[in-house]
Amino acid sequence: MIYSLIVITKPMTKQRPRFARNGIVFTPKQTVDYERLIATKWKEKYKIPTEKAVEVDLYFTFEKPKSWTKKKRENTIYHTVKPDIDNLQKAILDGLNKVAFVDDKQVFSVSAKKYYADYNSIRITITEHET
Repeated sequence: MIYSLIVITKPMTKQRPRFARNGIVFTPKQTVDYERLIATKWKEKYKIPTEKAVEVDLYFTFEKPKSWTKKKRENTIYHTVKPDIDNLQKAILDGLNKVAFVDDKQVFSVSAKKYYADYNSIRITITEHET
């Protein structure tokens, strides 16, 4: 089975853990909120996480800056600046853990692309495979 979801939001990276003065390690609120958004959107469409092996395809789009010239806006498609694609992937996979799949160890393949577009979005496609 193939599952697909588009979330209209600006793609964000997984932020590094922070340390409180008392030595406790915590995930920044912005990351927690973002992962919760991804999980909530997935649960709204799909109710039960799969137990099968999965491959995940991610397609990130970033809005073209308004400051660009018209020619640059029309001709640029590849997003080759920060944020790094591996950090974008990590935030999505962590948000989907226990929601789209029982455990992220089930993910055997991940592919990701990032482009410029007229709006910010994330397209997530998960394909189940028999183990």
